[in-house]
Amino acid sequence: MSKSDMSNLSVLDLQVLWQISLKPIHAYSLLKVLGEKRGKKITSGALFPVLKKFKDKKYIKARKAGKREKIVYEITAKGRKALKGSCNDFVGLFDDIFKKYSCIKCGEK
Repeated sequence: MSKSDMSNLSVLDLQVLWQISLKPIHAYSLLKVLGEKRGKKITSGALFPVLKKFKDKKYIKARKAGKREKIVYEITAKGRKALKGSCNDFVGLFDDIFKKYSCIKCGEK
């Protein structure tokens, strides 16, 4: 996977892949968690294209689970690799902001 492919993840993409990496999760729970993290509701119209893109790229896989056979999403090895690269890119891009913001908050220089 090329670095540019990993760098093409949006903030929402990164959040979705991160949440799926923590544990297998179904779409409703994902919508709920993302809404709480972002402080605003995420629509299924925003989420499902991301899930489709990740399935097409083989970053995640979907399986039916439970009595109601809800679709549960799990990260793949390829998805973990993309997530690692994207997290490294994200931290590299925003490292100065995090450091400066943290110091401003705590009052240290």
